[in-house]
Parts: sequence; C-alpha cells; structure tokens
Amino acid sequence: MAVVYILNANNLTTDLLLYHNIDNKRLEKIKNSKNNLFIKEQLGSHLLLNDVLENTWFKDTNQIEYYYNENGKPYIKGSNIYFSLSHSNGIVALTISKEEIGLDIELIKDVKDNLARRIMNDEEYMIYQNLDKQNKKVYFFEVWTSKEAYIKKLGTKITLNPSNIMIDEDILLKHTNISGNEYMIAVTNATSITIDERYIPKELIKKEK
Repeated sequence: MAVVYILNANNLTTDLLLYHNIDNKRLEKIKNSKNNLFIKEQLGSHLLLNDVLENTWFKDTNQIEYYYNENGKPYIKGSNIYFSLSHSNGIVALTISKEEIGLDIELIKDVKDNLARRIMNDEEYMIYQNLDKQNKKVYFFEVWTSKEAYIKKLGTKITLNPSNIMIDEDILLKHTNISGNEYMIAVTNATSITIDERYIPKELIKKEK
C-alpha cells in the first residue's frame, strides 16, 4: 500500500524568514524563480516532507542531509528510505517507501490532440482517439502520470519523446478530487493508494522561524 500525502500550498506565505532548514538545492530553486506558484510548491514540498518524516521516520529532521543524483532526484544521505515528490496547480504530493518509488500528480484539464500524439505511442493514441472528450482527458492524464512516475522512480529525466517510454511494471492510478479540482495520481510499486491530506498550520511555520 502506498500512502500519498497531500498539502495545498496555495495559501502558504513566501516569506523565507519563516522557514527553517530548507536544503540548499531547493533553496537555490526558490531564489532563482520569479514564479510565485512554483515557489509555494517548493516551500510546500519542504514542509510536507519534514512533517511526514518527523512524525513517521525520524525524530529530528534537522539532522537529515539530502543529496541529488546527476538528474536531480533527491535522496536522504545515509538512509534506505526513498521518497518521491510531485506538485501541480499548488497541490503537493509525497510518498515514502523502503524501495525506489515514483509518484506523479497532475491537474486534469483539457488537452489538445497534438499533445496527446506527442506523448503517446501508437497503441495509446488509438485508444485515446476512440474516447469521448471527457474520457480523453482522463485517459491522457492516466498515460502521462504513469510515464512521469516511472521515470521519477528510475531517477532519469523524461525524454524529449515521451511516446518512446516503455513501462515494464504496473503503475497504480487514482483519480481523485482535491480542493474542488480533479487530479490524477500515479504511483509505482503500489497495490493500493491511500490519500492523507495534511494541513501545516501557521503556528507550525512560526515555530520553525
């Protein structure tokens, strides 16, 4: 079973003075971005990861050191605990495992056929073409999140031609509603998905100052 932890980062403050112990790689991303939503998603990822790790796996997250592989996939130094983070439209998702794992979350929205053609192989696109508009949207994000989750598990970058990605394992999908919007979640190495929505209160952010 995979537990997918969810945090709505849309209402988070972007005042970095209120956050503590952000790892250098994430802090660099934040400081180099002018996209307010991206910054909130990065801060939400930091808060959610610390909250779950501290309450489930570690007594003191201040002692955690992160390192990144050549493609930017994060790991916890000196630990056999693996995690995968994803974000979409201000919603941050996290899953943790004792083996390599990949997670993707995407807001379900209208898509154009030329985008579907670009990311799908011939068999996938044939299925897509035979669906009505609503089911086309859902199927598109089933395919897209599956490929993203698989690539994130492998720790490589998604190719310029996603239609060539061949997934050689089962990917579990969950179509769910979060904060009034539809999302698709894909997780590798899972037999079931449980959603755990977290709320990081303002007083916790202040405590980290």
